[in-house]
Parts: sequence; structure tokens; C-alpha cells
Amino acid sequence: MTVKLIFLDCDGVMNKGLVASNSNPEDVLRVRPFGWMNISLINNLNRLTDTTQAKLVISSSWRLTSLVETQNMMSSFGIKAEVIGQTPELASRTCRGDEIQSWIDEHLELLGLRQGNQFMQYIILDDTETMLPHHQDHYIQTDPFAGLTPAMVDRSINTLNALKNKEA
Repeated sequence: MTVKLIFLDCDGVMNKGLVASNSNPEDVLRVRPFGWMNISLINNLNRLTDTTQAKLVISSSWRLTSLVETQNMMSSFGIKAEVIGQTPELASRTCRGDEIQSWIDEHLELLGLRQGNQFMQYIILDDTETMLPHHQDHYIQTDPFAGLTPAMVDRSINTLNALKNKEA
């Protein structure tokens, strides 16, 4: 089974400008008590996941106490893709890339692999620069004032479709 994943940050990817007042009010979806996202960016993410059949792992400060709570939150915003996980908050965290790698290493069976370094079919959508060196080919950095643009969706589709897992 081949699983394609998107490690998704929310602030700066799913909302523009970091505060709702910077966006067109007609493009803002508020879901209490969670916060807000831009409707256009939700639509962009849905196009990406519909096209690639990728599943989501939330790597954002928007992670909630349980996976079910996070799944319900993302669904309440109209995000169609299946949320299959959320990265851990590591006590000794040095960067978000460490959290992403920890999630991969802990879910090898789900990914159908023996070693985390075999998994290649993922992208990271994030507005920060805190990734590990071996994540760079998978990393698509957003501008926090633009979020996930249509051009980034196209790049993400091409990247996900080109990446293949390494053989054991």
C-alpha cells in the first residue's frame, strides 16, 4: 500500500496575514472555538488532496489533545482529506522537522516500511524554516501573508506524484 502524506501547518498555510482582519471578510471562515481559515486556502488544500489522494498529518500548533478532536476540527473547516495523525510535541524539540521525523519513525507499519529513511512520498507545507536537511526536497514553504497559493498546489501535486519510496 502506498500512502502519500501532507504534513500540514495551519497558521501561515491555511490563513493569510496571521490575523483575520488582513483578509477579505468574505474569504474568512471562523469556527469557534478553533479560530479561522481562509476559504480560498481550504479550497486549494482540497484540490491538492483530491488530486493526489494524500492524507494529512497535522504538524501545527493547532494539534489538539486527541486525534479525534483534531479530525473533527479539520472537518468543521470543510477540509475533505482524511487526517490520520498529528506530530508529537517533543520535550527536547529543536525544530518542527524533528517532530515530523519522529511521526514517520513511529508509523513505519502504517507506511508499509521498515525504516523511516525509506519513506519519500510526503510533502511538508509550512511557513517556518525549521526542517531537517533531508526534508528539503519535500518542503514547500508558504509565505505567511499568502498561504497555500494555487501555484504551490501545482508544485505540491508535481512533487508528491514524482516522489517514490526507497526499496528496502
